[in-house]
Amino acid sequence: MLTREARRRCTATARFGESRQEWGARGICTGPLYNAAMDAEKIVLEFCNAVPSRDVALLVGFFSEDAVYHNIPIAPVTGRAEIEKTLNGFLAPASDAEFEVLAIASRGNVVLTERVDRFTIGDKRIELPVMGTFEVDAEGKISAWRDYFDMAQFTAQMS
Repeated sequence: MLTREARRRCTATARFGESRQEWGARGICTGPLYNAAMDAEKIVLEFCNAVPSRDVALLVGFFSEDAVYHNIPIAPVTGRAEIEKTLNGFLAPASDAEFEVLAIASRGNVVLTERVDRFTIGDKRIELPVMGTFEVDAEGKISAWRDYFDMAQFTAQMS
């Protein structure tokens, strides 16, 4: 297992220069924690990058069957069918959608994102700063997704 300092160096280097493969060839940053974190980040970024498609079936495919989505401060939903209903609730009325990832960090299978989520609903352009926590299971599916945002900002932009 990588030491705390090695994880820090690996993460910084992977972000600002050499690839994981380049470091891996030299025996650096190849521990299971590092690989799991990078794979989890990739899955979460792929999910976020798929949001503009507004293809709910595609998006739901990123989730495990028993996944939990908690769009805080709204009550959590469990399972793909309920996540599909929730995603349809805000993507169906939107003419466009985007999750801009400003920063991403991970440890093992947990990924944190700082994002700006954007939607156009009718003539309203919504832009919400969001902090998201994703958990990715061993099969590479999102098993938990928690988003933290200010509902008052959303409500003000919708009025």
